[in-house]
Amino acid sequence: LEPFMVKFKLALWGGVLLAMPVILFEILGFMSPALKKKQMTSTLGVLAMILVFFAAGLSFGYFYVMPVGIRWLLDLAGQELRPVLTASQYISFCGWFLIAFGLSFETPIFIWLMVRMGVVTPKQLRKNWRIAYIVILLFAAIITPDLNPVTMVLVAVPMILLYEFSIILSKFATKRMETVGEEEKEVA
Repeated sequence: LEPFMVKFKLALWGGVLLAMPVILFEILGFMSPALKKKQMTSTLGVLAMILVFFAAGLSFGYFYVMPVGIRWLLDLAGQELRPVLTASQYISFCGWFLIAFGLSFETPIFIWLMVRMGVVTPKQLRKNWRIAYIVILLFAAIITPDLNPVTMVLVAVPMILLYEFSIILSKFATKRMETVGEEEKEVA
């Protein structure tokens, strides 16, 4: 069944990646009658950012982290062991690994949404940066394919940069919410 499963898994992963924008568009189309024009435009912007960040995570994981991690894992076997790789297992490993990378690059969107909902503030994010860095390092250690610290750093550094970017993004969101709130008070 190996040749069939390889083709099936490749088709499945490719189908999910190609269908995701269409699925998100259909969800947005379902929600659009309930949204005002301003909300619709901001929702389209967020959707575009989600797709861009996910694609950036996939690309970064595929081109920079996976080659280093897989090479290290194969070298770990040394001369005594001969790794036996199946195409099906390799495709599953790569698929889940890349999805984890794509999702990890959604950090700015997630934090921006948390700020918009009032769960956290940019000041709290800045104040608790040490805790956030530890969580990022733990997450990087979990999703990397090996025990190599270089691979973990390759994962953690972009996530830390994305965390810092999300703080800047959340400051803009907070300022915008404050100006909109002031405008609504003036109208009332």
